[in-house]
Amino acid sequence: MILLNIAKMYFNRINTLWKMDIVSNVYLENKIRSHSYWKEFTLCKLNI
Repeated sequence: MILLNIAKMYFNRINTLWKMDIVSNVYLENKIRSHSYWKEFTLCKLNI
């Protein structure tokens, strides 16, 4: 019973991370597509 609960918690955590990963990937893709991101990126590169 305890093992089952631990497995459930573990699975839920992985599931949440996976969902967050998809959300952040979509967000990053949208940001990369926008021109302002490339300006920021170039400026950061020049500053470093």
